[in-house]
Amino acid sequence: MDLNKRVRALNEYVTQSGVTLMIAEIEDFLHNGAVSSGSAPQSGKPRALICFSRLQWQDNPRLRHLLSRCAEDMDVIVFEEVEYSDARNASLHCKGTAAGVLIAAPILPARLGGREAEECQRRLLDQLVAERDIANPILWYDTPMSLAFSDHLKGAAIVYDCAGDLPETSDAPSALLVRERQLLSRADVVLTSEGGYETRRQQHGNVHRVAGGVDAEQWGHAWLRVKGLIDGAILARTAPSAPPAPSTRSRVREQSVRRGFDYLIVGAGFAGSVLAERLASQAGKRVLLIDRRSHAGGNAHDCHNDAGILVHPYGPHIFHTNSRQVFDYLSQFTAWRPYEHRVLATVDGKLVPIPINLTTINRLYGLSLTSDEMAAFLAERAEKPDEVRTSEDVVIGTVGRELYEKFFRGYTRKQWGIDPSQLDKAVTARIPTRTNRDDRYFGDQFQAMPLLGYSRMFDRMLDHPNIKVLLNADFQEVRDEIAYDELIYTGPIDEYFDYRFGELPYRSLRFQHVTLNQERFQPCAVINYPAESVPYTRITEYKHLTGQAHASTSISYEYPCSGGDPYYPVPRLENAALYRRYQALAEKEGNVTFVGRLATYRYYNMDQVVAQALAAFDRLVGAKRTRLSAPMAMGSDERRVRS
Repeated sequence: MDLNKRVRALNEYVTQSGVTLMIAEIEDFLHNGAVSSGSAPQSGKPRALICFSRLQWQDNPRLRHLLSRCAEDMDVIVFEEVEYSDARNASLHCKGTAAGVLIAAPILPARLGGREAEECQRRLLDQLVAERDIANPILWYDTPMSLAFSDHLKGAAIVYDCAGDLPETSDAPSALLVRERQLLSRADVVLTSEGGYETRRQQHGNVHRVAGGVDAEQWGHAWLRVKGLIDGAILARTAPSAPPAPSTRSRVREQSVRRGFDYLIVGAGFAGSVLAERLASQAGKRVLLIDRRSHAGGNAHDCHNDAGILVHPYGPHIFHTNSRQVFDYLSQFTAWRPYEHRVLATVDGKLVPIPINLTTINRLYGLSLTSDEMAAFLAERAEKPDEVRTSEDVVIGTVGRELYEKFFRGYTRKQWGIDPSQLDKAVTARIPTRTNRDDRYFGDQFQAMPLLGYSRMFDRMLDHPNIKVLLNADFQEVRDEIAYDELIYTGPIDEYFDYRFGELPYRSLRFQHVTLNQERFQPCAVINYPAESVPYTRITEYKHLTGQAHASTSISYEYPCSGGDPYYPVPRLENAALYRRYQALAEKEGNVTFVGRLATYRYYNMDQVVAQALAAFDRLVGAKRTRLSAPMAMGSDERRVRS
């Protein structure tokens, strides 16, 4: 590599890694093209890079351009996707390219598959590494699936190159998603395209856009940038006094795991995050908070989509509470945007307020009733059952069968997958009916949205030196690898006990997110569609919730379903009995606290989960809650949300 290229590489290296080099190190870099403390093996041999490709070399032009330039600086081996043949034995066909890249193509007998094929590839890879005397190579993954046969290799740095547009998460096979979580937890550097940057940035703390080019100079510049990132990662691994990562979402270093933690908290939603913050800030405990997802915040997580609009990927989350204590606690981590939620329903071709109020009845029937007249109107239609046992009993006993059919039966059947006559009365008991014109969905004293969103609130909550956050981590995979004194578990209680008595039933949700090239789509944040002929239950337009100004708008269609992430425990007597069996097991577990919706098999609003977590903290430390710092005022001290 000539001097000009080395100067450019040095600039890229320092810019991307953020390190300060001594004069001797700069001279070493300009002379050898690398920093001796980490970029080259101690033996003096050139560094090796092994790339695991999901395509053949000739079918992957982007990788071909980048790694051909990489071969100017180090030995490059591309371990291609497997090929199957009629041969009796597995073999590895190796050939060199004009650029000096070694292509290794595994050939397996057609009869092999699954674990046998993975073990064959592992043996071929180990044979290649041994024959070429490769030590501590850079590992470059073009596909997470290669971890199945290469996860035993020790690398100087690990690069996940996901700029090749793997399938969208919602459509990807579960095996791919599991492998990707593992790779993201190990990778030092993640490379992505412009379109995938915002998504990947939520998943990893060191994500970089790497564009291609149309000529050799542009591709050369792209490689120099990548090399700077890799050298920075190697130096960060090997430097004896490497500075700590600035983000609390950085991967937990092995030395932290060896020291152990006072608490391991499973689940980074409201329950887990609140307990992590309290234990760290008020009790001085060292906490490791893990989550199998790529972000904290649980279902309340929000993010900006590709259009730059703040959306809720898991459906609308509207904060409301009557608890001053809960509101003041959360106000330590966010300013608020005042917001009172209103919902309309499409019934008989009209948009009417829900919950049912005076406006609903007058608009639906073309009447001009007063509040007293509406009360009489409903009393005439109500059918009082001998005993209120089901959700159907509650509604018919309040508003009568006609309004039950129009507003509740279809919506409930879609939401829960069963008829209201089979659902516990608690499901609809909390839905009010008003004889005035109050069209607010909630009547709580405190109603507001986090000014910059829920994710920013969680970032602040977890920004404490005693808290380490490990994402893309499954409890079952790490529970025996981490030293901790006590466990707080907020995941599904039946999963914790390996489904000993069977699975607890949940309803889940599927969302279709759409961005439209128009400023507004509907008159309020949420419109319900009770009719069973409409497959979705509601449409949400997020700009109403966030107050964001943007020329476009984003909406989501919500489809209840039986499979997927657990959202709502199904409230039936037999399910409650099944939960009690798991609860009895939980009470016998030593040094384990079960907190939150999934761990207690109950649906809670956000404020209820926060209150439960605060109460659990009091029980754990056995002391009165310390005074809270002054809460932020609504809308103060932070800039407004804009596109």
